[in-house]
Amino acid sequence: METTKVALIFGAGPNIGRHVADALSEKGYKVALASRTNHGTDQYKRNQIHIPIDLTRPENVPGVFDQVKNEFGTFPSVVVYNGALRIPNDPEDPLSLSSFKIQDYNSSMSVNTTSVLLALQHAVAGFRTLPASATIKTFIFTGNVLNLVTVPGVLTFGITKSATAYAIRSLVDTKVYQKDGIRCVLLTSRLPCHLYRRRTETFPFPPFTEYIYLGQIHIAKH
Repeated sequence: METTKVALIFGAGPNIGRHVADALSEKGYKVALASRTNHGTDQYKRNQIHIPIDLTRPENVPGVFDQVKNEFGTFPSVVVYNGALRIPNDPEDPLSLSSFKIQDYNSSMSVNTTSVLLALQHAVAGFRTLPASATIKTFIFTGNVLNLVTVPGVLTFGITKSATAYAIRSLVDTKVYQKDGIRCVLLTSRLPCHLYRRRTETFPFPPFTEYIYLGQIHIAKH
């Protein structure tokens, strides 16, 4: 009996999240889209469901996996974390009282780091319940360049996204879950978005958003 293929996407917005969900559905996956707003699941009827979630509240993340299991009968074999919260800081005075606020920092940490780690934790737990025939056990985190370069005006965003990038890279480098057939993927880029777009003729990678999109679909195809 063929195992049901299930994917879960956190931060399923109208762009990357929506396109990845549709591509996965076309490849036979049942897809759960977890986000504040439903950006459309009607087209695929029972192949897609929407699960409302506020990622500034990490304690809600485990329940999403339970809902996926209840709806589709199995935990997801592909989990994509595409959620992000970018609150700008003053590039001229990023630590001023008006620019760096603890409430904003805590919200950013919740969305960009804490909720990701909880999603990863429960993804791994779910992967371990899947049958041996489930060859795809993959967690994908869409990062950015801020763990590689500094950009003015995004101090909080860079701190929180970089923390998660370190966690994913640590798991990849130590190969701690390789024996379980589990893959952790950090999708990032080597140059800021504007440099990609200015150097499309000479730089070997496609533009930033396309690079993330192609990377996710590539993982999902195998």
